[in-house]
Amino acid sequence: MKQASKHREGSRQIRRHEKKGRTPAQRLLDSGALQKEERKELLEQLRKLNPFGMRKAIRELENDFWKQREELLEREREEALALVGAPPLRSRTPTRAIKRTTKNKVAVVS
Repeated sequence: MKQASKHREGSRQIRRHEKKGRTPAQRLLDSGALQKEERKELLEQLRKLNPFGMRKAIRELENDFWKQREELLEREREEALALVGAPPLRSRTPTRAIKRTTKNKVAVVS
């Protein structure tokens, strides 16, 4: 921000800044460093930009990304199950039930 003024009050320096916030493009336009053609192009770009539309488009792309990621992870899980040979769903009850008696001991019940 551009400093508007400064003065001393006792041992303290008091600085006042301009209250108007500007984007880098606005500062470039105000500087006068651009040629007419460059200035026209920059103004046209600024006119076309819609921050709210850009935000919406970015969110849609992010949502698509996360959906594709979840689909890929699910496919990897299914392929891993197929490689192990385990059925994806149990169709019958297990032949032996396992009963935990204590923390580390396991008893097999037939």
